[in-house]
Amino acid sequence: MSSVSKSIAVPYRPDQMLELVADIKTYPDFIPWIRSLRVRDEEFLPHGWKGRATAAVGFKGFSESFTTDVTKNVSNKSVDVQLVKGPFNYLENTWNFTERSDGCEIDFKIRFEFSNFILHALMKANFDRAVSTLIKVFVDEAEKRYGATN
Repeated sequence: MSSVSKSIAVPYRPDQMLELVADIKTYPDFIPWIRSLRVRDEEFLPHGWKGRATAAVGFKGFSESFTTDVTKNVSNKSVDVQLVKGPFNYLENTWNFTERSDGCEIDFKIRFEFSNFILHALMKANFDRAVSTLIKVFVDEAEKRYGATN
């Protein structure tokens, strides 16, 4: 099992970042490696939202699809993702957003294990960089949606 954790301070409120990360239907619009995404089994909850999503991803000749359960928890200011089906033995990630005087702290954690040992070894070597790129994509999208600063 491999894991990566990243934290970054951003000039956006926790509720703004929570809404952005939970807005999974728009991921193909701003995450370059997501080719398509379909949400099904959507449920609005008193504390947030839960849905099942299937994403088709592709980069550098690699393409795959996987299905996850995604839960937005407004009271915890978090988004949790659990693997349902895909090229992983295990996949789980969590976004947490903590208020700061100048915006919020994003804490991102992911644990994964590809079912193919060779693919796991190749991806593990680059996963830290991929997570940094993913977080930057979200921060760039926050700037487009919410402006340069809070």
